[in-house]
Amino acid sequence: MKKKLNFLCVVMLVLLLVQAVCGFFNLIPGLNFFNLLKSNGEGDGVIPFIAIFSLIGVIILMYPPIRGFISFCEFILNINRDKVFAKENIPLLRWTGWGFLIYNIATFLSKLIVMYVNNGELLSIQFNITYKQHEDGFIFSIFCLIIAEVFLIGIKLKDEQELTI
Repeated sequence: MKKKLNFLCVVMLVLLLVQAVCGFFNLIPGLNFFNLLKSNGEGDGVIPFIAIFSLIGVIILMYPPIRGFISFCEFILNINRDKVFAKENIPLLRWTGWGFLIYNIATFLSKLIVMYVNNGELLSIQFNITYKQHEDGFIFSIFCLIIAEVFLIGIKLKDEQELTI
């Protein structure tokens, strides 16, 4: 049982890492929609303030998924140490869920903004295409948050069971 769980956790970590790396490279162009702004139509350069703002935005938005990935690794290590229904697993799963949810919302919105700036109007087809690209991330994030609440209920039931004679 433990070997199967370890294998599934390693597969999940690899998929999370691939999603985070691919999303990071998609997030940079998404937040650089300010590149479309030119200084009075002269030159090809980007306004330095906006470029710095965009870079700071990318750095800030990369914190939640990195923290979520680290929390998920710590959760897997706790499971391997036979600390399944431990109270320290709940914040780890919540960090994982919220971190990847914030990340997916940010990349989703940045892509929608880029499409809006490029086309001038927001079409429902573009919204659907962008949502389909991020659907698995949203599902994983919400699944982690649900599992955190299930673990919380399990811990409460375990504590009540221990108090019962």
